[in-house]
Amino acid sequence: MRVVVETPNGSQITGEAVSEGFIKKLIGTERLGSGHVVGGRITHGEATVVDLGRGRYLFALLGTADESWYLPFYTFVEEFPKGYPNDDKKTYVDAAHEFVQVKGPRPVPPQKYPSLVTFTDINDPKSAKEVDPNNLAATFGAGYSLKSITLEITDEAATDGVVQEILPWIGDATVMENPGWKSLPIFNRETISQLLTDFRKAQARFGEEQPK
Repeated sequence: MRVVVETPNGSQITGEAVSEGFIKKLIGTERLGSGHVVGGRITHGEATVVDLGRGRYLFALLGTADESWYLPFYTFVEEFPKGYPNDDKKTYVDAAHEFVQVKGPRPVPPQKYPSLVTFTDINDPKSAKEVDPNNLAATFGAGYSLKSITLEITDEAATDGVVQEILPWIGDATVMENPGWKSLPIFNRETISQLLTDFRKAQARFGEEQPK
């Protein structure tokens, strides 16, 4: 995913992240739009981050498991002769094979934009704040606006470690496990849960970085 933000001086700042999607062959033989795909699909990755400077970051969240999995289907809908989700002649495996043939970025439909958030204090997990994609200026100041959100098929490895470099506490068990986790407001827990798919790796990395 690529997120582009326009700044007050007219320049553009870009954030990029790669997610990997996997589908089990058995589940993948279900027809598009059948409503039968309730498991057997996995997404690995992390949120897309745009560094706006001076400790300010815009995060495009992964979304729920369903949202992150289906986003490419909605984004590349024009690649299907009849369009997803109504093409009942195709299976999810067919769709996956077609996806890898798509070249170049495609705009994400605005109604399917990922949730955008920021942390007013990157050291405080309780400081998560929702960002309106139609009004970045309300959060970051006059002149900031969302230019585009696009998806592109790639064979690059999933992004790993960028979010944790900005938010080290995401690997801290005192934050991510009870009782610390329960002390966070629900919105913050939902937000943090959609920043990464592999929190165990983040915790392991956090432990390695602590002074002995």
